[in-house]
Amino acid sequence: MTRIHLIRHGKASPESENYDELHVRGQEQSRLLGVHYAARGAHFDAWYCGPLTRQRDTLTHILQGAGTQAHAWPEANELSGLAEAPVDTLMKRDLFLRAQTDEVAATMIGGISNAETEQERHRAIERLVEHMVVLWVKGEIAREGLETYPVFASRVHNALSTIAVESAGARDVAVVTSNNVIGWVVAHLDPTSVPHHGMLHRVWNSSITEVAVVDGALRLQAINQVPHLPEELLTFL
Repeated sequence: MTRIHLIRHGKASPESENYDELHVRGQEQSRLLGVHYAARGAHFDAWYCGPLTRQRDTLTHILQGAGTQAHAWPEANELSGLAEAPVDTLMKRDLFLRAQTDEVAATMIGGISNAETEQERHRAIERLVEHMVVLWVKGEIAREGLETYPVFASRVHNALSTIAVESAGARDVAVVTSNNVIGWVVAHLDPTSVPHHGMLHRVWNSSITEVAVVDGALRLQAINQVPHLPEELLTFL
């Protein structure tokens, strides 16, 4: 049996102009995951990583945290299919136009501005992101140049299939990817475990979701595990 460890990248930088970089908390979350794997003496037969900066840097900090244990791990293979859904583009390019005719989106934007605490602000941002992603999944936000949900689903499926085929006979395989990629995999394997729109949005940064390959079939083993993180380092954005 092969176990595929789907690792979400560490906390990125939603408050800055460049979301695609690890926040200092994201660096620490990733490092602690490496420490956790080293403490368990984890051995990985293969590593895969998405092409985004926050994904590659998460892997870098995992390796640093693992120390000498990481010397036994093979070099990571990069797969473009592991990149996140076009959430950054939805929020930076499509949100403004959508809010002009979408009262729900406009109200959510106001909720972000009126938030009194950092926790309230982050939750308001999460709700707005979820709203935009749901519309995108349903095909209500579509334009030339914007990846569609079916195309996204197809590339994630192909990436997972590639990993499963290339890792045949391996025991443990680690995959650094993003929130909605993991969400699609979970929804595909267990539709009852995720929201009705088919995407899983509340996956902790640097969390582990495990999928087993048994007789060629994929089986969900665990979702959103964070044994390496103290409560103060639990983040979604």
